[in-house]
Order: sequence, then structure tokens, then C-alpha cells
Amino acid sequence: MREDLLHALLTLSRPLEKVSLSLLRYPWQSKKKLATVSRAHVASALRRYVNRGLTADDLEEWANAVEGQAEIALEPGYEALLKEALSLLASPGPDPITPRTAAKLVYRLETGRDFARQ
Repeated sequence: MREDLLHALLTLSRPLEKVSLSLLRYPWQSKKKLATVSRAHVASALRRYVNRGLTADDLEEWANAVEGQAEIALEPGYEALLKEALSLLASPGPDPITPRTAAKLVYRLETGRDFARQ
């Protein structure tokens, strides 16, 4: 089911490429939200990157895949933070993500505060 694939995407519980290809088999996207990306999902992906379980390219591909799914809602109360985090990961621009910036982002996701203000 589509819901299972979206959950696998959010949790990275299956290879990203296979999940993305499987999602393409569905010719439509529901207007209904079928899954919710949480701060924990994004923090988990970042930790996997820091621990070398994902590359920066993997992280970018994952964030783009999550952003591209209209059926994925953002965790209530944290929409702006999650939108910012996913946008940063999906389009890193000239400054790619580093383990240090990933750790700072995890801190923000977990506490709601900027790292510099601790």
C-alpha cells in the first residue's frame, strides 16, 4: 500500500531507490495526508549521515523525495522548522551538509532552539 511505502520512505527502512521507484507505480497523489514527517524522522536521517550510514547525496535525495510527496504532512506545531530543515537538505546550495551542520540541525530539531544559543 502507498501508506506503507511512505512510512518506509520516512524511516529509511528500505532502500531509498526501491521505495522511490515503487511510489512511481501510483499514478496519482492523494489530496489526503497519508503520513506525517516528524522531527524524529529528520533527526534520524541526519544521525545516519553523521554515523556514515548515509552520504550527503543520499540525504539530499531523501529530503527531495519527502518534499515531493504531497501525501506527507509536516508534524503539527513544527511545520516551519521541518520545512526549513527539509529545504536545506534537499537544496544544500554551495555549502553542502557537513557532520557539524547536521549535529546542529539535530539539536534544533530536538530542542527547538538554535545551537549557538545553548
